[in-house]
Amino acid sequence: MHASLTRQTVPWQAVIALDGVSAERLPAPLADDPRVRTLALPRPVGAACARNLALAQVDTKYTNWADDDDEFTDDAMSLRLNALESAGVGWCAGWSEDLHPDGSTTLWRCPAAPGRHEAGDVWTYWKSPADTIPIGPTTILARTELVRAAPMGGLVQGEDYCTAVGISNLAPGILLPVPVYRYRKHAGQLTAQHGYDELEAAAREHAWQYGRSLRSALRNHPPVGSTIRCATVAPDAHSMRISGPECAMDLVTSVDVEGDPLSDRGTAAGLRIPGRPHGCASSLESCISAGPSAREDAEPTPPVGSADSRVVPRDHEQRSSNSAVR
Repeated sequence: MHASLTRQTVPWQAVIALDGVSAERLPAPLADDPRVRTLALPRPVGAACARNLALAQVDTKYTNWADDDDEFTDDAMSLRLNALESAGVGWCAGWSEDLHPDGSTTLWRCPAAPGRHEAGDVWTYWKSPADTIPIGPTTILARTELVRAAPMGGLVQGEDYCTAVGISNLAPGILLPVPVYRYRKHAGQLTAQHGYDELEAAAREHAWQYGRSLRSALRNHPPVGSTIRCATVAPDAHSMRISGPECAMDLVTSVDVEGDPLSDRGTAAGLRIPGRPHGCASSLESCISAGPSAREDAEPTPPVGSADSRVVPRDHEQRSSNSAVR
């Protein structure tokens, strides 16, 4: 992951949370990189919690979750950043590829269709918990305020399913029909571990129900005291364009420093650092940013992409998918 970040065409920085381990265990390439900062946690708290704690250290406009054993395509950051800011939406995602041991790749087109999606649209492509997730969580570059509003779910696996449906429920976004992320397939990934399937169905059920409930709440139960203004078509109607803020983005990644990588999608990933028995899950969490840093101390703003009002998603039918379960 670190190597792929060095090939990006936009500036970046990282915040790494040491999940109950010493900073001395940080690999030299990361420790020596001035763009990398560390957050030391006094005890192991798990991937989801460590990622959320690392998120508190982010001071840039955009955030992207990732696993340390995977990689970004060389233009992943610039493509999504340009699309996101040009459209004035809250997030931008893309397709992904599986990176096999022999170097070959297999393209994965997520169930959600390419193009613009209004808030709440993406979840409708997840027909049932047993189906493949509608969008790749680590392909999403989003405004940090949205990521904080929809952080990692409190799950031991699949915690990023929650952040994916949460972000896409809170604001409109764009899905690009190009791969922006590569999942490295290897024997140490979490999905290849014994017992992984025991909790996967429950994790998907939780995330699916969360997405459905959040979408319903936003559509049918606006915040107390808020004013909903519905857009209407009139002869004198004018469109409003909201310009994007200055370039800055963050990435959060999880790293298992105890031995084997733990995942290929959304949970703790691995830097192979010997010295601790396999299965001891201490993880590093890092936030990678691009562009000039800018802490968000401004007054609260309406949802991104809205005309100074709460986003009210349109009705859509459920979509089915022919994709394999990811």
